[in-house]
Amino acid sequence: MVIGLPIQNRALSDCNKKGDYCGQYYRTFEDDSASGDVTVALKVKQRSTTIQSIPPTLIGSLTGAPVSIYAIDCYCVNFKKTAAVVGPATIAVTTTVGSTTITGKATINLE
Repeated sequence: MVIGLPIQNRALSDCNKKGDYCGQYYRTFEDDSASGDVTVALKVKQRSTTIQSIPPTLIGSLTGAPVSIYAIDCYCVNFKKTAAVVGPATIAVTTTVGSTTITGKATINLE
């Protein structure tokens, strides 16, 4: 699951008024059995333009347990300092635990 926070609409004009960050997102997943190294990658795109990208990054390892929910990092970004424009942006995340890969997407709207 990928969620754009704190709301689904972000005003680009507010980026400099509210500090360095005007967008944030985090990802979480539930795992019953996968175990091993955990790598995560994230990409935010507007149409064909990538406005934020985090390459696959090893963040540790875990052992799956029934009904376990893992929250992984909060990413904050100042979209004003990127190629972002007004309109929808798609957040795509890929999380790999051992040999199991989980993907998720969410759309936020930059105003």
